[in-house]
Amino acid sequence: MFTKKEGLILYWCEGSKALDVSAVSNTNPEILKRFIEWITKHYGIKKEKLKMQLYLWDSINENKSKEFWSKELGLSNKSFYKTYIKKKEGNYRKHKYLYGVCRVSFCNKKIAKIIQQDIHKLLFL
Repeated sequence: MFTKKEGLILYWCEGSKALDVSAVSNTNPEILKRFIEWITKHYGIKKEKLKMQLYLWDSINENKSKEFWSKELGLSNKSFYKTYIKKKEGNYRKHKYLYGVCRVSFCNKKIAKIIQQDIHKLLFL
């Protein structure tokens, strides 16, 4: 479990910089699990309110990827937004991520603002 400080550093490096959403995208389920634990513990977000979105290459099976991420992160299959699929272009080479990139997010301006303020206090004051 990340401390609040460790989670803020993770978020500062990997998180969304938008002012209305709190999100982290990654190919590593362990990073996303830690983000989920952190945001639920330190900011009171319920897991059921979290959403996922996949970024896949067109050679990756979307259903298998959804099954993988849902199982790994302990989130419902119903929590997925529409998947973004990258189409083959030009000099196409095989990607190394079997299940694509997963983005875990929570849309709440108030929480996003508090996280940004907490990062500022931790790192810049």
